[in-house]
Amino acid sequence: MGGLGSGEWYRSRVRPVVELQARIDVTWIRRRLPANCSAGADLVLHWSSGMALRARWSSDTAGGMLDLDHGAGRHMAIDLVTTASPLPGNSGRRYWFVCPACGGRRRYLYLVQSWACRGCHRLVHRSTRESHTGERLAARIGLAPEEGRILDRGFARLAAIAERVTRSTAAERKIVTRLGRM
Repeated sequence: MGGLGSGEWYRSRVRPVVELQARIDVTWIRRRLPANCSAGADLVLHWSSGMALRARWSSDTAGGMLDLDHGAGRHMAIDLVTTASPLPGNSGRRYWFVCPACGGRRRYLYLVQSWACRGCHRLVHRSTRESHTGERLAARIGLAPEEGRILDRGFARLAAIAERVTRSTAAERKIVTRLGRM
């Protein structure tokens, strides 16, 4: 345990973050299609980064396909599968993408170099890179979680919070004295 190469400290590559990648959501796409689009429907997907691509949806009761046109003759077909859905408004079916890399059933696919699920691209959520010690400290001394997030960003902002609390009620003054003892 703890020998040479036992950890990931030697890897300099940081895993990409989900929030920064282009993503397609099968539920979002399905809600924007006409009610009966089994024959096929064309749509254009836009991202806030300015990226756009054309897509063609075709489905039946067992599944279907989403054909993505990246332009310059580049196409990618993503298979769809369905499962029974008890939710109203889903016509008794829920659609899923089949990840082109692993074959898993997924709601979201992400574009890093090609379309695949979060696990195949080894994507992480931004919150996994954040320390939550400020939130835990805030909970111990009775502050709001938002103020704990400020503590996480930098201990220098603690003075501003303490100053605001000193101008407040007697109960909040008690918290400031507890902070001074820490």
